[in-house]
Amino acid sequence: MKKLTSLFVILALLMLCACGSKTGATADGAAAPDSSGIPEICRVYEDYVPMEAIAPQNSRLPLASDAARGAPDYVPLWHEGEYSQLAAHGGEGWHMDELTDGKATEGGDYGRFCWDGQLYHCIHVQGADSFIPGFCSVGGGVLWLELEGDCRADNGTGGEIGLFGGFDTVVITGTGTLTLAQGIESGTGAQPWPALIVDGVDVTAPGLSLTANGGAGSTANLVVQSGSLTVEGMAFVNGDVCVTGGTLTAGQLMDCARLVCWGGETRLTEGWGFSEGNTDMTPTVLLNGGAFRTDSWMPDTIQYQLWEGSITAPGVRNWPDTHLLGDDVEITDPLDE
Repeated sequence: MKKLTSLFVILALLMLCACGSKTGATADGAAAPDSSGIPEICRVYEDYVPMEAIAPQNSRLPLASDAARGAPDYVPLWHEGEYSQLAAHGGEGWHMDELTDGKATEGGDYGRFCWDGQLYHCIHVQGADSFIPGFCSVGGGVLWLELEGDCRADNGTGGEIGLFGGFDTVVITGTGTLTLAQGIESGTGAQPWPALIVDGVDVTAPGLSLTANGGAGSTANLVVQSGSLTVEGMAFVNGDVCVTGGTLTAGQLMDCARLVCWGGETRLTEGWGFSEGNTDMTPTVLLNGGAFRTDSWMPDTIQYQLWEGSITAPGVRNWPDTHLLGDDVEITDPLDE
């Protein structure tokens, strides 16, 4: 990967500062929901609704002082079960053309990842109907996959090593599908950024194992904005989940403190659980829009804070910590059917 040149530094000095949302860039014409009547307990991640984690190329938001950490100088990868790297500056390693039959490109992109009103560089992979290599990182950073058509990823390790490990954040945008042979293992805990953001692509993975981010309690670790994320087995999120649109489907949601639903649909086929080190978490569903559905029994400590939307869950009507906070909630209890 080519290094970011001094030209980018010059351009950074010419950028004008502007106010942004607390999280990413804000879509044109989009606005956060009117929270004036929403109970305080439900007003979590409301600024994620209009959020765009990928800023436009002409964004006038300021460049972060440590923006370069988003794009490491080299990109390791697992390919066909062996550890290697992308070739850079005439060095050894794999070339994207040979890995993807010319259907994908990779490069360092200047100031495109946006968080907390600041821009960071990122590794930008663009692919169409392409194989996506098993990129990983030894120094954090942001991996942005911009995809279209039917794409697939496989690092050749079977189920031994996950995909995209070592990146602080993986952002998947575009259209079409991405089918993963291994689970996603992103996040480092070094930054207050989500470990995974899905926006537009229909992503299917056998599992999910996200490292808790550095902003636990104030930054969701998994964000689904549009498209879908289907986790066939266990989804270890190690933090909060926020769904603003699209569909999140998981076998079992693991180590999640709060599931915040502003839109879209969330389905749990096998329930909600906690590993040995996280048994002190109190699972909470904040329903502010969209739909939540599970046919499995939830933990006996779960809290339902219901403001707006629809919910289907066994025993939800009579659960001791079910709080009906608004009039626009549709409740379905399978036990009553």
